[in-house]
Amino acid sequence: MAVNGSEAAELAALLREVKQRSGLSYGILAKRLHTSTSTVHRYCNGDAVPADPTAVDRFAQVCRATPAEQTELRRRWELANLARTRKAEAQRTNQLAGGDVSRPSTEKTATQGITAETRPARPGPRRYRVPMLAAAVLAAVLFVTGLVVALKPGAAQGRSRATAAAPVGTDAPLSVTVRPYTWEDPCTPHYLVDRPPAQVPPPPREQDAAGWAGALGAVSADRQRVELTVQGTGDDTIVLQALHVRAVRTAAPLPWNNFAMAYRGIGGCGGGPVDVVTFDANLDSAQPAMTVRDGLPNFPYKASKSDPQQLVVVAQTHSHDVGWYLELEWSSGTRHGTLRIDDHGTPFRTSAALERPTYAYGLDDGHWGPPDN
Repeated sequence: MAVNGSEAAELAALLREVKQRSGLSYGILAKRLHTSTSTVHRYCNGDAVPADPTAVDRFAQVCRATPAEQTELRRRWELANLARTRKAEAQRTNQLAGGDVSRPSTEKTATQGITAETRPARPGPRRYRVPMLAAAVLAAVLFVTGLVVALKPGAAQGRSRATAAAPVGTDAPLSVTVRPYTWEDPCTPHYLVDRPPAQVPPPPREQDAAGWAGALGAVSADRQRVELTVQGTGDDTIVLQALHVRAVRTAAPLPWNNFAMAYRGIGGCGGGPVDVVTFDANLDSAQPAMTVRDGLPNFPYKASKSDPQQLVVVAQTHSHDVGWYLELEWSSGTRHGTLRIDDHGTPFRTSAALERPTYAYGLDDGHWGPPDN
């Protein structure tokens, strides 16, 4: 899909700038990025936006971009990706719902009323009306294309979505894009799968991890990295006050096989993006809390429509199987609320591996086997 929006153009402009300063040709850059020359041309012309932020990070590293440029490239990618996602959702919704493009506000308003869950919304006053079939189609499209949370403000802190009340006629002025299966590097992630190695496909790329895990019923082993992108939906600046982790279920660790995402015999792992605000959460604690990593700013943060805020949560457990979700407190002027953030209406799930049989995939033999020591 051609994007050609202002967000994509701004990303392309900075990509061209760092490329030109590097002195690398399109062909050499494509080889180092393990992609085609035409793809690099499209990125730099604004005709395409990389599907995953790691592509932008690799581009910046190969071109020796400064830390400030790497951060700005990631910020521009977030804006371009959000614009692309919303455009695709609007087009698919119009096509599946009968191609009605005469009411451009329908998709936007409906999106604001849909939570991360796909079950029917609670009864009550509504500011919009959508035919039942169109609403069902829209929920399915959002489920497939990504998790965009746009909830209404709660009346008090600590309430769950099922009980939180929203003032009539008001909407939360922010959205949160959730990526539950991101990686710090290819060597870190492991997944527990209730299958023998012969029935498990090869490791996915990071951008395909969610589909791979979902198809296998896999659970993050020992740690789970969840990436949040918070963006305003109107003209007002949003103040992010606090982020809490809530454990809803704790059980014995899963007795499943442990599969590494790093290939056997392939050494070296690249680092994650720089200057991303990252919090650690110990799920084994009786009252799990967020701890910002050293050297990074703590709450409050600000987010707006043109300047989203990215937050990363790394939740860890070494002795339990834990179901958990996040609560984000926000305010904007006199308005305030709490967003529940989870995985499509289901709590995130992370389980300790506890010396479970561990396997790594070998490119030479095409099989899962013991990992390198």
